[in-house]
Order: sequence, then C-alpha cells, then structure tokens
Amino acid sequence: MRDGFKKRNTDKDEEINMNGEYPVISVIVPVYNTENYLEECISSIVGQTYPNLEILLIDDGSQDHSGKICDDWAKKDARILVIHKKNTGVSDSRNTGIERAKGAYVGFVDSDDWIQPEMYQALWKLLEKHDCGIACCGIQRFAEGQMPQSTAAQGCEALYTTQQALEELIRERMLHQIVCDKLYRADIVKQVAFPVGKRQEDEFWSYQVLAKSGGVALTDWAGYCYRQHDSSFMNSGFSLNKLSGIEAKQQRQAFIEENFPALSDLARTELFRFCIYCQQMTYRHLKGEEQIQACKVIADAVKSLKGKKLCAENGKQKLWLALEKVSYQFAAKLRNLLGVGF
Repeated sequence: MRDGFKKRNTDKDEEINMNGEYPVISVIVPVYNTENYLEECISSIVGQTYPNLEILLIDDGSQDHSGKICDDWAKKDARILVIHKKNTGVSDSRNTGIERAKGAYVGFVDSDDWIQPEMYQALWKLLEKHDCGIACCGIQRFAEGQMPQSTAAQGCEALYTTQQALEELIRERMLHQIVCDKLYRADIVKQVAFPVGKRQEDEFWSYQVLAKSGGVALTDWAGYCYRQHDSSFMNSGFSLNKLSGIEAKQQRQAFIEENFPALSDLARTELFRFCIYCQQMTYRHLKGEEQIQACKVIADAVKSLKGKKLCAENGKQKLWLALEKVSYQFAAKLRNLLGVGF
C-alpha cells in the first residue's frame, strides 16, 4: 500500500542483511564513443560506498578511445569486466551485460552520466527494508560542461504496490521510464530482454519489469546525475524516430489490459494524449514526406482507440478531450496556436 513520502528511519539504515554480508550488485554500463565523459562515469561507480560491486563495461564497438579507457580501468580495479563487441546498440549491450551479470541485484548507468557516491548503498537499503523488487531514487540533471552537486543520501521515502507503481509510471509522475535511476532484483531483470533495434528502449522494457517487481520503494534523494546534451535523442528536435513511443505505449496498453485491467482506461487515455502530442510536434517540426509519414502513423494509432473509453480528471481536460474526439488534428493545431504543451 502506498504510504506517501516518509522520513527514513536512520537508526536501522546501517544494518546489513541477516548474514552480515553484502550481496553483489552488478552495474551494467553500455559504452559507445563517450571518451569525453567516460572517466568521470567510471570513477563515480568505482567510488561507490557500497562494498560489493561487479562493474560490467560493455564497449559497443566504440570508434574513439572509449574501449581503451575501459581496459585501462579494468587493469586498476579487479571488480571491472570489459566486454568488447560490435556495434549493435544500447539494448543489445544491456542484454549482454544482463547475461553476464553474477549479482543478486542489477543497476544500469549510461556512460556519459554520473552517480552520487552513496547511490547503490541507498537503493540497496531500500530493497532490504521494504522487501521489494525495485528501488528508485531521484534524478539531478546537469548541463554540458558542468558537474552535478554532491549531496548526502538523505531524503523521504515512499512504498508502492505493483499496481500503484504502474499507475505512477503511466502517469509519468513519481516513476519514469528511465532505467538508470533504479536498482533491480536480478531474477526480475533476467526475465525481460531489452528490445534490440528500437528507439526509446526504456519505454518498451520498464513496465514489463515493474509488473514483476512485487512493489517499488522510492526515495526523493537525487542519486543519479543525468547529463543533458543538446544533441542527445531525448533533447533533440522532434523526428520520425520519436514515434517509436507510440508503438511502445500500444504494446503497454495490450499488456495492461491483459494483466492490470483496472488501469486500462488510464493507459489508453495516456496513449491518446501522447498521440495528440505527437500530432502537435509533427505540425511544428516536420515538413513534406516526413509529415505525411508521421500523420499516417498517428492516424492509425488514433483509429485503434476509436470508440474506446477515455478519461479526464478535471473540467479543462474534459473540454480538450471532447474536442480531440471530434478532430484530434484540429485540436493539435489549436493547442499549438495557444501554446498548450503536453
């Protein structure tokens, strides 16, 4: 049952498990052409206060000096295993790391990001305290050329059942699609592969793993530090590639309807709202053949929702929903004209 955020009981936080031993946490880092940031990333993992790490650096066919940086670190730290492979993308790199991981728990770090020294210690304590499958922390975003602010692992906690956590994920409220701000029980992670060849791979993967979690514990302390690049996929302008989010949400909708029917209307509504957002972005950023292609993908998705129940939580949403049901294309143009975002 969701408790809401509560202050942590620090008197018990220093306890370890019943055997007096720390289980292995396997940290998986896909690496591809990030030589300018890789030293900082690896250093932040090596410097974790949690004492029993396995660090898997998956060199995904890097063409810069990233592979050598990984090898040099492996010579200095016996906890590091480097796997060099041909370039097949971040999903395949993560899957490779999961297959090789020996830990009882698994975490992911992107090779251009940075983690606070106490991140895995804090997340493991949450898992032990609440006996659940996933622990999640907050995210601190920092700009190119900056370093994140170091903070002590102090914050408030919340505990969610599986269904409550899925609701938070669907709403993108307390839980988000990103996988790197979390620590997972390994037996859960090993049941679900990342989709190779898909953009926005986290969206295809997160809800499936969360559904197997048996509950999610959160802290609002920002332990994961996300580097924002102007050229990154998440921060780049809208393109046809961003429409992979529609496919991910369609697959999630089918999964939710079969396994968590109480959340079906909410998930369907969020899929529809995402389609409206994509239509807005298509009108703003795409021209010619690209706009035609995008409009077709969106139209097909909206058509699949025709006649299905959608929900709104307040009067303003109800007005927009009524208009969008009549003509989502007109509604998208009007939202753009009024400067209404997603």
